[in-house]
Amino acid sequence: MEILRVSRKNFKKATKTIIKKLKQGKVLICPTDTIYGLVADATNKKAVRKIFKIKKRKENRALPLFVKNERIGRNR
Repeated sequence: MEILRVSRKNFKKATKTIIKKLKQGKVLICPTDTIYGLVADATNKKAVRKIFKIKKRKENRALPLFVKNERIGRNR
């Protein structure tokens, strides 16, 4: 297990590392203000299966999916 602490000083390097890990099909753990979230590339079937296995969750139960909306915050 690798712990990556992200700060303003190392933000660009950390972001590159995170993207690389996600592209490799890794599952990342991301702390929020209330829980720890599991993060993976939703387009990578192996990575998604890893999350189901980690959570011991039946595959017929959906997982939440967060996506970026490119139009939010832009002038229209």
